[in-house]
Formats: sequence, structure tokens, C-alpha cells
Amino acid sequence: VRLTKDVLDHQLVDVDGVQVVRASDLYVAPILGNLRLVGVDVGMSSLLRRLGPKSLRKRPTPDQVIDWAAIQPFEDIDHEEGDAVSSVRLKASNEGLHRLRPGELADLLEDLGRGQRQELLRVLETGNAADALEEMDPEELENLLRESDPKKAAQLLSSMEPDEAVDALRDLSKDESGEILSHMNEEKAHELEELLSYPEDQAGGFMTSHVVVVTSSHTVADAIEMIRASVEHGSEIDAVAVVDENGILEWDCPLVDLLMAEPASALSAIEERERPVTVRVDATVDEVARQLVESRRSSILVIDDGNTPIGRILADDVIDALMPGKAKLHFPRLLQ
Repeated sequence: VRLTKDVLDHQLVDVDGVQVVRASDLYVAPILGNLRLVGVDVGMSSLLRRLGPKSLRKRPTPDQVIDWAAIQPFEDIDHEEGDAVSSVRLKASNEGLHRLRPGELADLLEDLGRGQRQELLRVLETGNAADALEEMDPEELENLLRESDPKKAAQLLSSMEPDEAVDALRDLSKDESGEILSHMNEEKAHELEELLSYPEDQAGGFMTSHVVVVTSSHTVADAIEMIRASVEHGSEIDAVAVVDENGILEWDCPLVDLLMAEPASALSAIEERERPVTVRVDATVDEVARQLVESRRSSILVIDDGNTPIGRILADDVIDALMPGKAKLHFPRLLQ
């Protein structure tokens, strides 16, 4: 790392403090016969000292010094001659970044500049990056998608929960969302386009299309295996929809009931059943909220005219839909 060019006065990621900082001063120390960078001062007093009279610049004024081991710096990379645009690259192993939770990564993405946050997305696994995008402020996410390459944006949105991806696409222009969808595989693009076709103030507009569906002849072990196969959608699964041989909904089995049942027993043998709580795709937000409150469930199923489950709405989806404009709440992030 070139200290003056790549670190001093540059944006840095403090992994331990989960914040974006700017280096005001640097501290080196002799270690095993070599000078090593050991700390970064991010305090304002050090910056003012450097900008002050020359006689004071050589006097260290440690203010807020962060261990260099907790820092993820960015390095400028020059493009070919004649190209005035420069990019950045994260240095070090990035192990600290992978320890951060989605809400913490979302905070960093919102605080970083355009080049730096694109670089942060580059070093994250797609799934982790998608989880972070789900926790971002909607306006910040809109800006990030606009500044991203459409292929990269398509990759990230494809890995997000369908309802979250649709919310993000709604904030873009028709041309912008269309270009991103064109870079997705046909099945995923069709799924999101179908959700986009529903008004956002109706159940179909804020449901997730990922529903674990099993037949009553399946065993408890079969159902659990299907849930395991959908581990990437774990936050959206609190029950499995049980249907008959024609795909018509019979009941909604909570996960706790599956855990209490014998693995080898058929789902039809589970005696403790409640009438499934459902709404149609054109149900209003108020109707969905009323059903959810009255049933005291954490989610409800969305069914079509043939009583086939096509989506699920969780409590936080309802809260988001009830919030005015883009003032959405993300419970996982708040709880962190």
C-alpha cells in the first residue's frame, strides 16, 4: 500500500467499528527491524494540525487512532493512458468484511463513494451482497443500481428475495428495469415481471413468490428436505403450504408443527391443523394487515382463483407496504 497515495486522506473501511472513515494521519512503528504501519488517526484535530502552521505539522496529536489490522483500504488503479477515469480496489484479505452482517454491510455501502461501493460489491459473495442490498435505504439502493453495470445489477437482483427485488425495480424507470431484466435468465425474469404486473398496493404486488409447497401424501421428512433445499430463502419461510393431488390448498403447516411430528409420518397424519389464512392477489394492504392481526400468524398465503398457493406475505412485508413512500423499515437491520 502506498501510504500517501492510497491511504492518507482516503476513505477506509473500519471493519471492527463497521464504519467508513477518512485517514487524517498515519502512525508507523519499528517492528522486527522494519517500519510498519500500525494505526490510522481519523480524528478532526489531526487533520486540522496538518492543515495548520508548518511548525505544528510534525507534532503528533493522536485523537481517534484505529488499529491498522481493522482497516480495509482502497487502492487507486490507473486505467490506460488517455482514460481520465480511475477505479479503486480493496486491499488485504477482506476476511473482516465477510464477518459483517447484512445490515452492517448496507451501512457501509450507503456511506462509501460510488467507486468504493462498487468495489465492495465486487469482493463480496453475490449472496452476501444481495442480502446487504435488501437492507439498504431504498433511495440509496436506487442510486446503486443506476450506477452499476446492468449485468451486475441483474446478478444481484436475481439473488435477492423476489419481493425485495421487485421493490427495487419499481423505483427505476421502465427502460432501466427492462434492461436489467434482459440480463437475467428467462425463468427469473418471468418471475419478477409477473410480480411487477400486480399493483404495489395489492397483495400480489408485495408478496414473495417463493413458497414451499408439499402434498399431504408427503412425509414430514420430505417437507423438511424441501425446506433445506430452499435455505437461501430461509428468512421467507415460516410454514409450508400443504396441497392435495390437484394442487388445491388444504392447510398451512407451521415449521414448529413439522419439528414436533415424527419424520416418517405423512403430513396428512398431523392432527393439529388450523384453517389456512389466505388472501387473493387483489387484496388491499389494509385487508392483508387485518387478516394477519386477526390470525396472529407471522405470514399468510396468497392464492389464485383456483385456491392454489402462489405467494406468501410476511409481517414485515405488510409493514413496508403500509409505510408512506420509500420510508420502509427492515426489521433484521433494526434488531442488529
